[in-house]
Order: sequence, then structure tokens, then C-alpha cells
Amino acid sequence: MKKIIKLIFRQVYSKQIHIKQVHAKLLVGMLLYCGILHPGAAINATESSAKSSDATAEVNLNDTDFPYFQSRFVELPADFSSFGQCQSNNSVNSSVIFDSSMPKPQPRREIPNSLLLQDDNKNIQRFTKILADSVPQMGNGQSVFKGNLKIINADYLIRTQEIQIDHQRQQTIAKSGVSLESFNTLFVADSLIKSDKNQSITINDARFYLFSNQANGQADTIYAVPGETIELKELTFSTCPVNNQSWQLSTGEMVINQEEGRGQAWHSVLKIEDFPVFYFPYVSFPIDDRRKSGLLSPRFKMSDDDGLDYAQPIYWNIAPWIDATFLPRYIEKRGEQLGTEVRWLTQRFESDLYLEWMEQDRLYDTASITKSEERWLGRINSKARFNSNWSLQMSAKRVSDDDYLRDFSSGLGLANQTRLTSQLNLAYQDEIWQMNWFLLTHQSLIGDESYRYLPSWQISADHLSDNGIRWQLDSEITQFSHKDVKQIEGIRAHLSPTISYPMQQSWGYLIPKVAFQASRYEQQDQLTDDKQTLSRHLPVVSLDSGIYLDRHYTMGESHYTYALEPRLKYTYIPYRNQQAINVFDTTLPDFTLYQLWQENRYSGIDRIGDTEQLSVALGNRILNNSHGAEIARLTLGRIYYLADRKAQLANGFIQTEQQSPWLAELEYQIGATLSLRSQVQWDDTTNQTQRAQIQINFEPKDNQIVNLTHRYRDVDGKTNEELDLSFAWPINDKWRILGRWYSDLEQDQTIERLFGVEYSSCCWAIRLVSQKYLNTQLDAMGTPTLVDRARYNDGIHLQFVFKGLGSTGQSGLQEVIADSIPGYQDPFLSR
Repeated sequence: MKKIIKLIFRQVYSKQIHIKQVHAKLLVGMLLYCGILHPGAAINATESSAKSSDATAEVNLNDTDFPYFQSRFVELPADFSSFGQCQSNNSVNSSVIFDSSMPKPQPRREIPNSLLLQDDNKNIQRFTKILADSVPQMGNGQSVFKGNLKIINADYLIRTQEIQIDHQRQQTIAKSGVSLESFNTLFVADSLIKSDKNQSITINDARFYLFSNQANGQADTIYAVPGETIELKELTFSTCPVNNQSWQLSTGEMVINQEEGRGQAWHSVLKIEDFPVFYFPYVSFPIDDRRKSGLLSPRFKMSDDDGLDYAQPIYWNIAPWIDATFLPRYIEKRGEQLGTEVRWLTQRFESDLYLEWMEQDRLYDTASITKSEERWLGRINSKARFNSNWSLQMSAKRVSDDDYLRDFSSGLGLANQTRLTSQLNLAYQDEIWQMNWFLLTHQSLIGDESYRYLPSWQISADHLSDNGIRWQLDSEITQFSHKDVKQIEGIRAHLSPTISYPMQQSWGYLIPKVAFQASRYEQQDQLTDDKQTLSRHLPVVSLDSGIYLDRHYTMGESHYTYALEPRLKYTYIPYRNQQAINVFDTTLPDFTLYQLWQENRYSGIDRIGDTEQLSVALGNRILNNSHGAEIARLTLGRIYYLADRKAQLANGFIQTEQQSPWLAELEYQIGATLSLRSQVQWDDTTNQTQRAQIQINFEPKDNQIVNLTHRYRDVDGKTNEELDLSFAWPINDKWRILGRWYSDLEQDQTIERLFGVEYSSCCWAIRLVSQKYLNTQLDAMGTPTLVDRARYNDGIHLQFVFKGLGSTGQSGLQEVIADSIPGYQDPFLSR
């Protein structure tokens, strides 16, 4: 670099070049010395400047092609006081001198390879354009440049009025104000000193502004060694407007270690409206994606049952592939609890283990001999992929007692779970074959235990041959075990090969199919040890068909397609006496449009329902031709039975009805913001609606939501009717209300009630939510009953967010609201 500078000076003194060339060459030499330009770029810049005829010293390489940074400002503002008056678009205020005809800086663009210059250190050096309007002054080992100096490349623009190069001290000093503007940041300082000895930079009286989130602040002194550390003295930070600092974080000293990816701060104070509310003697924090051990945001909740509920997560970054979070928790009326979560992730394996334990619950009634003073929950989820075909998955969840989730959960869905499932599954899959070998157990929370799979081995195949024949196979071997000695245990082996010949055209399809069901049971009575071997063999024949009919029509200026899609399916399964076969895992599901097309009306294979039936349905669809979206869909269907159905579950009756109830399903998109969905099951023989549900969703904007659902059910003389209303609606640009009212109209009682308010400014936000939900216990049939000791669970959640810093008092509030309001997304997290 010294040789280049000496060469430039020698040329000036010998008067061998014009003054315009002197200006450009000296600027290039100065930038080389400061480390702004690299030698390759400097040489090209000086060669190009010799050809320039501009009145100013401008080095401009391929301006037409090169994407130089474009400033937001015609004239740089004197201060930041006019920035960010809580505008939603995060733009600068219109009072700032802003060139509206000039596009705002765009995200970094790809630079053509022809414009890249090689550099020994970074391999890439982008072009730099230099503008100035003064003749340099030289003497006493110094070079001084004055007057509107601008340095521009693809990423940033630097402005300054004066640069002084001290060749003896090897320092570059920028005086009379320095600014740097990039895509997201504006940085202004009183002066800058760069040392060539250790490449350090000292900046005095610095201010900064981030356009993306309005973050702004200042520091008395910034000392930086590029790529190593940055030290800041007397730093202030906020995301509030400069003239309206609702909150501000001030720090006496901060050190950022770029190599380790972390920062440290001493004597930090959080102020709200100039009033200090928190003091942190020492804070350590990450500055990039690398995780760091330390305290996480605490969680708060207040309820009548538990009193104050406070938890303080502690994060431990053990290694890049494993970490842990400890959750000490204090519940005022219950006692102390400790939760621990361990996560590990490798290229082929991931796992999440969570345990929480309370030595003694002061509120829990342990008078029963089946109850222990210790209360705990354990959960694990693991996945392993050995290659493209083989994988292993494990998930398990257990609690110490049936009441645990109701006592320690914070939502209706979690508190009223009836059983917890644990399973281990080894799987294989390729283009034709699938195999699963798994163990499956349950923990019942309502005293109704189910069978365990110890183990189950399932193999299936699906192949469409070149001649159009489709071959399918379903098979399994399962061993069933039960905790209740009164229940029969056994082994079930099942094999079901299927052959079909799909004939499909653009206007319709016809699919004949034949299957053979072969099953073998080895059953054992646990009380008497009596064993029994049973077999069942039967064919399944079906013929599925459908036609596509459509026509085009115009309504106003819009063009639509109306599609009529009738479907007809014949199914025949002969009767086999199956009453001696134990029901291990088979149920009769609700009758839906999906069930309309299933050969077996039962969900498992312990019963294969005999039938001779004709399933019919008529589908109607309306599509918008301009974008292909479906506007409306209406489907009507039912089953006509040609014979009685004799195969039943335990204590069942022969079904003699000649037709099923009518099924109807409607989906209607009423414009871009309103949608409706409805399902109805209607029995025309009794003129009675058995099941009905209607859902209305109104969402004119993101997170501006209203959901209304009505459910009705009348089966076997039991009637249930529910109304579910949820919403999240802004009052103005800062205030929003949200809530849910979920009610049992038949019992005239509220199942869940939730109401909250949110206030959000450009730099802070607060959310207060009150929740109350029915605390239910389920009997052996799964029927909700009231609990004597507490009819409702209730609580008040508080969350306060300093935008740009994070939040406190979360207490799972985001999950609570999202579970209660379908479609809700937390706006605080998107800031």
C-alpha cells in the first residue's frame, strides 16, 4: 500500500498528471490505506479515473450495470428526531428530506460475474464509486481531504466532510461528522479514528437507527477491532421514536465478542417513561444464531386455585448438538416444582425429553391409597432415520395420577384428555412396500383401560402394473394384552390381498375390485387360562364408478365452470358369524361422507360387517376460471341397503334399515374474506336431524378473525348442542380485543370463557387475558361430569413485550390463545 501511495505522490510532485487525476488517485490511496478498498479494486479505479472528464473526481465503473446502493435521502437529516413516528410501515417520517422519485434501497442483488474483482482475502471485491469536490492538502506527513466526500458501493454509502491521513502515526481520522447508510441501518458519528497498526476503529458520539424495527440509540464511544470485539461505553437503546422514548435500555459498558458470538453488558437499567424499573448488574446474551446458556424470560400466572404461579426457565447450551432447559416453578398454594427438558439433534437422530416433578402437592387429596404425595409428568419424542427406507420413532407420555393434567395444565384441550398414548415404531418404506413393527400402550385417565399392542407387525404393499392391474396387500400379526384380568388376551393374524383394475378417463372412471379377508385368532381367558383358536375367511367385492360433467357460464364479467359429479359404488360382503371373536380395537365410527365409501363399516378388523349396499352421492362444484379456485362445493349422499346387516359388536342388534340417513356437506367461499362450511346428517324415516354442524369464518385481514360454530348431536336419545364463538378484532391501530365463548346450550352452562385486550405501539405491547374453563372429570363412558372440589379452572395471564428485546410473563399464553381462537397468530412474535 505504501508503494502505491508513494507512487501517487511522486506523480503529483513531478506534475506528470492532471489535477483531476491527482484527486482521484489520492482518494484511492487514502481508501487503500483505510482498508475500504482492496489493491485490485484500487488499481482498476485509478486506471478508470484517468479517462474521466467529469468536473468532480468520480470513479464510475459500469454504472449502468452495477447495482450501486441508493440512498433514502436527498439530504441527510441533522438528527433522528423526525424518524419513525410509530408508523406501521416502518418508514421514515415524511418531514424528513426524502426523494420520493428515488426507489428505496432494495435487498442485496446478485452481481454479474463480469463485474467481480478478485481479492486475496475475500475472493470478491465489489466496485466502489468515489465522489468529492475539493483539492487535497498535503504537508507535515499528513493528507487532508475536505468537502462532501462520498464513498458508495453495492451495500452502503459513507458521507463525511473531512478525512485526515496521518502517515507517521498510521491513522485515518474522519472529522466534522461521519455517516454510514446501509439497507437497514443509518449510522452517524461525530468522528472516526482508524488505526492501521491493529486495524482498530474508534467512533465518538455515535448514533444509530434501524429502519426495519425503528431501533435507535447512541453511544459515547465505540471501539472495534473488525472480526474480533466491539466495546461500547454509555450505550442507550430503544425501539420507540426518538422524541417519545416510552422505554429505554441504558448500559454503562458492553463488550461484543464476534468470534464467540456473544455479548456482555454491565450496569444495565431498563427505564419506562424515564422511570427505572429493572437493574441488571450483569447480562450475557447471544448476538447470532449460536445458542448461549443463561436465564430465559420468566412466566407468570395468577388464579384462584393456585394463587401466584411463577416459573423461571434456565437454559444450558451443553454442546452444539445437545441442550437442556431447567424450569424451577413456584405455585403459591401447591408448592415447588422442577421441570427439565433435554433436547439433542444429530444428522440422523433427534429427541426431546421432558420431566417435571413435585415432591408434595399441598392441595392434592392423597387420602386414597392409590394416590401418592409425589406428582410428576414425563414425556419423550424421538425420531431416527437410518437411511432413505428405515426409520425409528418413539413417543411416550405418562403422569403420576388421573388429575395431573387438570391441575397443572392451562387450557381446556389439555386438561380434559382422557388417555395418554405411548408407542415405539420401527418402519420401512419404499415405492411398493411398507412395514411397521410397533409397541403401543395407553394410560387411561378415566378408569377405562384399552388393549396394548405387544407388539404389532404390519406389512402392506401397493403396485400398479404395466397392464393396468393394481395389486394391494394388507397384513398384520398383533399380540393384545390388557391390565384387567377379566379381559381376554390374544394374538390376531390377518391377511388381505386385493386386486383391482382401474379404468379412468377424463370424463369418468370405473374400478372393479376383489379382496379376500383371512383372519386367525388365538384367544386366552386370563382368569381360567382357557384357550380358543378361531378363523374367519370371506371375500369383499366392490364396483366403484363416477362421471365428470361440466359446463361454462358467465356472470357479469366473471367466467365460471359448474361441475356435476355423480358417484355410485356397489359393495358386497357375505355374513360370517363373528360373535366368538373378542373385540380388541374395533369401533363403529360416526357416519360421514368418508364412511360412505368404505367397504367395512367398522374401523377395525375384529368385525367385518356383512352388507350388500349401493352408495350414491352427487357432487356439485363451482370454480372461478380466472384463477381456478373453488368457490362452492355441495355434496349429497346416502347408502341403500339391499340386505340386513347381521355382524354386530357385543350386544348389538341386527340392522334392518333399508337406507342410511342423508349426508350433506357444503363449503362456500363467500368472497375473499368470508367462508362457510356445514355438515348435516338427516334421517328421513323419522324426520330428525341426527348431527349438524355449521362453521362461519370471517377474516378480512390477517389476525382480524371471527369464528362462529354451532354443533348439534342427537344419537340414541342423547342430545348435545353447543355454540362456539371466538374472535380477535382491532378497535384501532393500537388496541385489539380477543375472546372465546364456548357454551353447552343443552345444559345451559359455559364450557370455556376467554377475554383479553391487547395494546401495541411501535415499541412496546401489553396483553391481559382472563380465562375460565369447565373443570370436568370423565366417567368410564367418556361423559363429562362436574368435579365437586372445583367446578371451573380460571386464571389471569399477563404478558409485557419490549419490542426488540423480547417478552416477559408469557406463561404459555400464546398457546392458550391459539388453541381457543382458530387461525390466530401472535402479532407480538412477528415484530
